[in-house]
Amino acid sequence: MCFKCAPLVLRRPLPPLELAVPDASREHISVTWKPPTKDGGSPISGYHVEVAEARPELKWLRVNTRPIKELSFRIDDGIKPEKKYVIRVRAINTVGVSDPSDVSDKVFTKDPDCAPTLDLASQEVVVVEGEKLQLKVPYRAIPTPKMVWKKDEVECKAGERLSMTVEMNSAHLDLLKSSRADAGAYAITLENSLGSATGTVTVKSITVTWKAPDSDGGCPITGYIVEKMEKDGDRFDRVTPTLVPGLSHTVTDKPGPPVNITFEDVRNTSVVLNWEPPLDDGGSEVLNYILEKKDNRNEEVGWITVSSTLKTPTHAVTKLIEGKEYVFRVTAENRFGCGPPNTSKPLDQNHTFSGTRNRGLKLKRPPLPTDPPDAPSTPRVHEVTASSAKISWHEPKDNGSPILGYWIERKEVNSKHWTRVNRALLNSLDVRVEGLMEGLTYIFRVCAENLAGPGSFSEPSERTVAMDAIKTPAVSLDASVRSGVILRAGEALRLPALVSGRPQPEVKWSKDEKDLEAEHMLVETQGRNTTLCIKKAVRADTGLFRVTGTNTSGTKSAECRVDVMDVPGPVVDLKTVQVTKKNITLTWSDPLDNGGSDVLGYEVLRKDAKMKLFRQPMETASCKCDITGLLAGEEYDFRVIARNKFGDGTPADLGPILAKLHYTDRGKSSISLAWEVPRSDGGSPILGYVLEKMRSDSSEFEPASRKMFPECCGTLENLSENMEYEFRVHAVTEVGDGDNCKPISFRLKAENKYGVSDGCDSEKVELKDPFGLPGPPRNPKILRATATTMTVTWEPPLDNGGSSIQGYWLEKRERGAVYWGRVNRAPVTKPSVKGLQYTVLKLIEGSVYQFRIAACNAAGVGPHCEPTECKLAMEPCSDPPGSPEVKDKTKSSVTLSWIPPDRDGGSPIKGYIIEVHEEGSPDWRRVNPADKLHPLTEITVPDLKEGKKCRFRIYAVNAAGNSDPAKTGDVLSKLNHSGRFIINAENAAGHKLLKVRVTVLDLPGAPRDLKVSDVTRGTCRFTWKAPESDGGERVKSYFIEKKAVNGKAWTKVQQERRGHHQLPGGGPDGG
Repeated sequence: MCFKCAPLVLRRPLPPLELAVPDASREHISVTWKPPTKDGGSPISGYHVEVAEARPELKWLRVNTRPIKELSFRIDDGIKPEKKYVIRVRAINTVGVSDPSDVSDKVFTKDPDCAPTLDLASQEVVVVEGEKLQLKVPYRAIPTPKMVWKKDEVECKAGERLSMTVEMNSAHLDLLKSSRADAGAYAITLENSLGSATGTVTVKSITVTWKAPDSDGGCPITGYIVEKMEKDGDRFDRVTPTLVPGLSHTVTDKPGPPVNITFEDVRNTSVVLNWEPPLDDGGSEVLNYILEKKDNRNEEVGWITVSSTLKTPTHAVTKLIEGKEYVFRVTAENRFGCGPPNTSKPLDQNHTFSGTRNRGLKLKRPPLPTDPPDAPSTPRVHEVTASSAKISWHEPKDNGSPILGYWIERKEVNSKHWTRVNRALLNSLDVRVEGLMEGLTYIFRVCAENLAGPGSFSEPSERTVAMDAIKTPAVSLDASVRSGVILRAGEALRLPALVSGRPQPEVKWSKDEKDLEAEHMLVETQGRNTTLCIKKAVRADTGLFRVTGTNTSGTKSAECRVDVMDVPGPVVDLKTVQVTKKNITLTWSDPLDNGGSDVLGYEVLRKDAKMKLFRQPMETASCKCDITGLLAGEEYDFRVIARNKFGDGTPADLGPILAKLHYTDRGKSSISLAWEVPRSDGGSPILGYVLEKMRSDSSEFEPASRKMFPECCGTLENLSENMEYEFRVHAVTEVGDGDNCKPISFRLKAENKYGVSDGCDSEKVELKDPFGLPGPPRNPKILRATATTMTVTWEPPLDNGGSSIQGYWLEKRERGAVYWGRVNRAPVTKPSVKGLQYTVLKLIEGSVYQFRIAACNAAGVGPHCEPTECKLAMEPCSDPPGSPEVKDKTKSSVTLSWIPPDRDGGSPIKGYIIEVHEEGSPDWRRVNPADKLHPLTEITVPDLKEGKKCRFRIYAVNAAGNSDPAKTGDVLSKLNHSGRFIINAENAAGHKLLKVRVTVLDLPGAPRDLKVSDVTRGTCRFTWKAPESDGGERVKSYFIEKKAVNGKAWTKVQQERRGHHQLPGGGPDGG
């Protein structure tokens, strides 16, 4: 007995059942469901959950990244508070995805009413003086509560500096330009109909804290530079002159003015001043006081410093002139500078005090001076420019009468006369002399004057030439932008730089080696500080910015890379490839500018002639979209928008579009068809067109004619009478056939004077493509990687589908992303010298990428290969290891040693790769195992052939990849036969010894450690060390050759160089 078994047919599962929403809040929605009644013959592998905002037109969004195994899901992403949503679920099996379940009821994302509760994660807040104080207090309350802020039990009122707001989940207090007086306890009270809550935030000392950087650049951090900038300022200033060693710093300020200045023990030529320390020491101890005096009745005489090194708040002022009225001022100083001064009341000879000590005191007249003061010390000249010089001197002996001031004179060395510099007595011990002539040589002298008159002049100063000191320009970008800037379009860009030199260099900014032309780029230069400002950056501002300083002594520049991220540009090459009455297929290419981020997908919209707005959006991840459900005879416009993680890009429009294929004439058994030329010929001339037909009773197309039609029209004969036909046409080039346009319906009927006959049907004809798609490429690998590029290599597929491989397409995606993005705009057709490889450009430093490749032939694009491993876009080890040296060698081995690279590229060295190339071998051979790195800086290479020359190269490896190799010259693996040999002859009569010294002569080895220095426009100096082996004879000379970097031929620079110049290391020197 036998049984006949029906074949097993697998289908998609039915939709899930009993969709329910058990829980919802402002931030999440919980969904549950039951499995479908039928799984389609294949087990359910998971579920997809889709959510849409409850609007007239639902736009569904999948919220899970991977299939859900359970029968419940919590939706956390894409949910907005106070909105209504609907939800549906789809089941998945091996055949595909089911239809969606019934749509859930509307879910309102709102929390239940509750009394206010505060979430004060930190009870203390630290603010820097002058910066904005922001207090944010998270809370939970429904309905929204009323808010009251109090500082030190006093209610806060909104004003120019103070603003208070209540948001959905947090309360805010913002205070502009905070000061010390703003420190204290801030209490907040929130109250609604269900209750109230109170909390306190303490604003304490002004301290700045930070975290250490992720990378120290390969060198330990010695300290930090703290800078500050006033609001609406244009540059940052250093807070401390020295480095800050820790990860925090208390920002202090200059002290306030001293208070309560009083006089004591007033005499005819002296007085004792007392005062109290300032009320505000600026957060730092007062180190010093500065006391100054001034003649209150003589406005031409300025302030004279009495003492600038006072440690206590009292001082006895002597050498006053009886009868004059004085005023005094005192300034406090801490380690951050001098604060504002406090000026005393006037003091004269009639000044009396309430104290008993000075009551009834009679001022005695001092004796008249008899001698003028001595000559001051020889003036010192410094800070010389082309038109001025600053001179200073020491105070001379006053001979019993206080010095009233000084007279300064100057003289040009070739002149006989001295010229007075100041018109009135100068009360300070230094002065800047203006009005000098550039290039002339001057000397200066000074004399002092008291009541007895002017004294003798000092000795003349040293000769000084009036000219600006020449200093080569120095250009440095601010540390915050030195390593590059990445920002969003629309944000402000500031590139601060410091340009110094003498004379002050001329500053010039450029972008991509061109002068700045954009009107929105503003350069602000003040003194040594220059800043490039862009109020709203655009994508076109991406590039390499360079600031250059130029003066008479040279030119220096600094560069900064700026990347402006934006939405993608419009797609290119938007066209139709298939058009019928009801269906249209669109294709396009990736945007020329992806906005700095991979394109995640595309949105396709359409509108007919009657509509004003584009509607019915469709999303797709590829550069192709099939649009169905069109109305026959209607014109349609289409719009395609690319999308990246920054948003939707500029749209690209196409239209209006109509059906292409139509008939021009028909008969009982024939029809004449016409069509239009395709929009693109694919880069190859069109040879002709092939027509295909399909009867209404068939499901397959068959050739309608054995010949190609050279024009866009043709007539088909021998058709069946009274039969409906569908026709399609495709173009043929040298590369192959083009895509078929969609067919139209037609039925052939016979007609006479009595009417029309019935249709006639034919048998089905099966058509097959002669070629198949190629298989996936093999062994994809990332050969090397830098900060912005990666080189991918692969092998051809085992199966080419019966047609030669025409090229390869590469796709990339960042780790964790869903969509793949096309890399190359044209297929990779020509293999490089090392095989099939392609270098991917414009990657983002610090991102992790992987790639996949697909081959294409005449039949189309085949499946993708397995993705490569993930690779970090990062600069490899920047420096090669030190030059390898041969420590020992035998006839079959060589021992090498080297030093680690100077720079590790920001990532620790993991190990080294050692390769050897033996004479007669075409390839390099790896010495250490392929899956292991050599951890040490010394290795013995075994299994070498005696007498054969070999070369070695060593790579350093870090997380980003391999460094450039360090190479050796030719090394000969053989024993050294030079030396002293002893010949021993012996017989019965005795023995004899003969000593023989053997020297084996050979060519010298290669010179070592070639270094270049002192490079100018026309010359350079280079040094090297003598070769390890001189071949048994002293090296007589060296030959120097050169070639261009991209050149192939070496040319001799000069005649042989004799080795008579010896370096300290014993090697020759050439230049």
